[in-house]
Amino acid sequence: MYRNRMLPACSAFQYLLSCHLRSPLATVPKIFHEIVPEMKPADPPARVRFSELLDAFYFVSVDISYLHEAYINPATGKIFYVSPEIEDESETPDDFETSDRYIAVPHKNDLNLGRDLVFSFVDDELPEHFETVAGFFRRKGAYRRFKDFLYRRDLLDKWHAFESRATENELRAWAKAQGIEFTDERPQAGQEGTPDAHRP
Repeated sequence: MYRNRMLPACSAFQYLLSCHLRSPLATVPKIFHEIVPEMKPADPPARVRFSELLDAFYFVSVDISYLHEAYINPATGKIFYVSPEIEDESETPDDFETSDRYIAVPHKNDLNLGRDLVFSFVDDELPEHFETVAGFFRRKGAYRRFKDFLYRRDLLDKWHAFESRATENELRAWAKAQGIEFTDERPQAGQEGTPDAHRP
C-alpha cells in the first residue's frame, strides 16, 4: 500500500527548485537569493610599510591609551594621526567620524607590551629583584625608575633589544590578524640592508 511521506524541508526545497529549473524559461526564484545571498569578492588586504606602522605604534604608545591615535586607511595603506597636539587635520579623511573602515593602530598595552613585558624581562634576567621592580609600578614614574635600575646594572641595552624584538613580533602578529600586508618586508638574515626596528 502506498504511503504518503513528508519530505524534509531542505529536500522539498531542493526538489521544487530542480523541477522549476527544468523549464527553459525558468528563473531562479527570489527565495533562493534570500537563502543563498550573492557572494561578494573579499576586499584586498591593506598594504603598508612596516616602518611606518612602527612609527605610528610608538606615537600611539607614547602616552596613556586614546590620547594619541593613528589609523590605517585600508584602501590606500596611508596612516593618519589624531591627537590634541596636531592642529592640521588636512590628512584626516572626510568620512573618518562616520566610517568604521579605518583600522586603529594598537597601543602597547593592547598587545601586552607594557608592564607585562617588563615583568617578563625581570623574571628572566633579575628574578631576585622581581618585587623591587613590581613596587616601581605601584607609583607614578615607574618606567623612569625601572630604566635607572637597569642602567645601574648595565642591563639597559639588553632591555631595549628585548623590547624591540617583542614589539616587532607582536605588531606583526596583530597586522596578520587584521589582514595587513607589508610593502617593505625584511630580507632574510644575513642579507644586507636589513633595517632594524627603531624607537623614536
